[in-house]
Amino acid sequence: MKKHILFFILILYPNIFNSQVLEAYTPILIVNNKGIVFNNEKVDEVSLDYYTPNEEDLIKDYFRYDSDACTLYLFDKKEKKNKVFLSLKPNEVKFSKNKLGVFEYFDLIREGKNNFTALPSYGVYPSHTLQIKSIEILSQTKKNLILKLNYLDIFAWKSFGVLVFKDYKYENYQEND
Repeated sequence: MKKHILFFILILYPNIFNSQVLEAYTPILIVNNKGIVFNNEKVDEVSLDYYTPNEEDLIKDYFRYDSDACTLYLFDKKEKKNKVFLSLKPNEVKFSKNKLGVFEYFDLIREGKNNFTALPSYGVYPSHTLQIKSIEILSQTKKNLILKLNYLDIFAWKSFGVLVFKDYKYENYQEND
């Protein structure tokens, strides 16, 4: 009997230390929640976080799109003020130290008229981190800005999310097709 127990322990012993990550995959949510009033301005509330059934537990970021200034602003939680997240003006090419939800800090560099590449703000990303890889402008009008965020999750799986930002000054504006 002791031989059987010893044999069983020896078989299990290597498997304890050479096992794979067996946690369940948790999807990343990149969603527009709603337009809210924040710091006396109507802004878009966006969640970029791991899925959880309770919406209150999601990390939220606040964006304000100004189509007249061709700029998307992000509320910086550390500095407690709006900062330029993305300028749609062709002569502005770099935007530094951005942090969205659960993703690591990144800098944006313009690669084309509607494409921005995201690079780590502090050198090289460590392995198993959530990384924004690029941002594409899908549509830009007086009323809306639609962005596609391409990212890698902790298993280096490529995915994307689409966000729609509104310029609330033109909320009732009718655009011609």
